Order: sequence, then C-alpha cells, then structure tokens
Amino acid sequence: MLSHLSQGAWLLHHPETADAPFFRSLPSGALYPMVALATVVASQALISAVFALTRQAIQLGYCPPLRIVHTSPGHRGQIYLPGVNGGLMLACVAVVLGFRSSGALAAAYGVAVAGTMAITTVLFAAVVTYYVGWVNVRAQRGGGMPRGLKRLYGVMQRNAYHTPDYFRLPSGQVMELGARVEL
Repeated sequence: MLSHLSQGAWLLHHPETADAPFFRSLPSGALYPMVALATVVASQALISAVFALTRQAIQLGYCPPLRIVHTSPGHRGQIYLPGVNGGLMLACVAVVLGFRSSGALAAAYGVAVAGTMAITTVLFAAVVTYYVGWVNVRAQRGGGMPRGLKRLYGVMQRNAYHTPDYFRLPSGQVMELGARVEL
C-alpha cells in the first residue's frame, strides 16, 4: 500500500512519468537492481500460483498425477513440482524468443488478460456451486438465556433476509446447509 501511495505522490509532482512511475522514481543507480528484484518477485508469484493450481487440479482429477515434492515437513502448502517447473522454464524461453521486446509482450499481455477475465467470468458463472449456511434458532422453556434475549433472537431470525436472495444467487446453483440451535 505504501508503494502505491508513494507512486501516487510521485505522479502528483511528476505527471510526465505516468508510463512507469515506480521505475521512473528510482535514482539512476537503483534501476537495474529494482528490475532484478521485481523479476524475482514476479517469477516467485507465478511459480507459487502454478504449483498450487496444478496440485488442486491433480486432487480434483483434472490433471494426471504428477510428482509432488513437499519441501517442508511443517507446511503442506510448500511444494515443488519438477515437471511443471521445467514446463514453466520452456514456456518463458519461448515467450522471450517469440516476442523479442517488452513492448510487444506488454501489448499481448493486455489482450490476454482481458480475454482471460472474460472467459473466466463466463465459466465461473456457469459451473460454480454456492454453499450457504443457515441457523434455525428455537427458544425452549428454561435454559440459561434470559427470555427477552430469546425473543430478540426470534425477531432477528424472522426478519433476516434469505442469503441466496440477498446475494441474488441462481437457485439451481445453491446448496443450503443448516443447523438447529436451541436457546
């Protein structure tokens, strides 16, 4: 958040650097180290996301079983997929050789992001199942809760909006799970 706020402050004083405010705000000697750092951060984010998504695809049966190496005995999410890592390397080399310039890559990336978002939105709306929980609160005689508080809970439950209706969820894609609570 501080990075974005500082870039905004920089742009207020230097609007001509709107094409790359982060890199244009750096002192001349820090440009290459920051490009290297940004590359490492971006590549680690990509690798982590691809490994996590591939593992989930394997668990759901959408991907053939691949070798998964757990790199930490205490954290199940710390994984390494050697075959996927090699595929990422080949894909990166192909992208660099294919586009030959960062400008061409940036233009292709903008189109790809917009297309991916549109496709994902359509697919998500068609296949998702919404799981909704509800609680049926029932007052019983006696018990430890004061009678007035039991009445308040009853009024709140009767006036509560039905969750699928509130969020305008499609009725054919909602799974309701409920519980009865005796007060």
